[in-house]
Amino acid sequence: MESVLSLVENSFLILYNSLMLKIAVGTTSKSKIKCLNEVLEEISLGAVFYPTNVESGVSSQPKKRNQKRLFNWSLQKGMIKRV
Repeated sequence: MESVLSLVENSFLILYNSLMLKIAVGTTSKSKIKCLNEVLEEISLGAVFYPTNVESGVSSQPKKRNQKRLFNWSLQKGMIKRV
């Protein structure tokens, strides 16, 4: 089966596969990962998490639109490599 790539929010990347759901999370924050896990449990969706600390080349709080786009793209590209 082919995987379908779906971008969710700015720092979540979800790869759908018929066998398993893999989620690369653009953070290593335990509280954010716990929150995501609780949401997925509420909707009865099991998953494997891949917390990642990806260098984006942009400040942690980008203010300009082009910086935000670069940040999102760099983060997502880095997460894909880790999954």
